Amino acid sequence: MGLLGPKVDSIEYWRAKSQEVNPQVNTVLRTTCQERGQDAAFVMFNDRRSAAAASQVLHAPHALRWIVTQAPEPEEVVWHNLHITAWQCAVWWFIVGVLTLFLILFYMIPIAFVASLTTLENLAKILPFIRSIIR
Repeated sequence: MGLLGPKVDSIEYWRAKSQEVNPQVNTVLRTTCQERGQDAAFVMFNDRRSAAAASQVLHAPHALRWIVTQAPEPEEVVWHNLHITAWQCAVWWFIVGVLTLFLILFYMIPIAFVASLTTLENLAKILPFIRSIIR
């Protein structure tokens, strides 16, 4: 809160702090530049008109090569998944679809069984005291 300690000029203080951090930033930058590039890119435009025009243009002859969509918010991006190729993404979509299908099918069997037991006619057969309520 600035109540304790020596008073310092904030510009000089943060300039010195940035000089301390610069070697670390340069090291990370070098290792990042040496690694393979990512398969995703974010492009920003100066105005909405050029962004709308660019989103409607065919960018590659193959449909799965370049997929153009509106950019998500930075906190919505799963940064670790940016290196996944379109082919891997299609395989994962297929696997998730098959697993969802099996989950739905195997979940429907017990639900259908319980639903068949809970019809009014079946409840009257199983619990005779309910017949008066049903009438």
